[in-house]
Amino acid sequence: MPKWYGSLTSRIMEKSKYSEPQIGMGVTEFRWSDRASYTIVRIRTPKLIEIVEDDVVYGRDGYPKSIKPGNMAHKIPIRWSAARHGWARVGDPQGSIFRLGLRDPYNDPNF
Repeated sequence: MPKWYGSLTSRIMEKSKYSEPQIGMGVTEFRWSDRASYTIVRIRTPKLIEIVEDDVVYGRDGYPKSIKPGNMAHKIPIRWSAARHGWARVGDPQGSIFRLGLRDPYNDPNF
């Protein structure tokens, strides 16, 4: 049985059905208990895309007050990983999972 980590909400959301990538679409990275939002800026192939992290201003409750696309100079390539059944950073197959079609940042105020 795999080791449990992070929040239940993040684990459920990261296993949701995936969308086809489109320029400007929101992307969510599932971390331990936090979630980071990104925007798709380039589609190299249907299974390899580039994203930029959004600039997010958080409230005291951990939820975002404002979101806008971040620095275009810092593109992050992610690819579909059949082994993980999700999107992952290129070169980091054991890292975080990304979900396309969802922009849902959250900063856990308990940490």
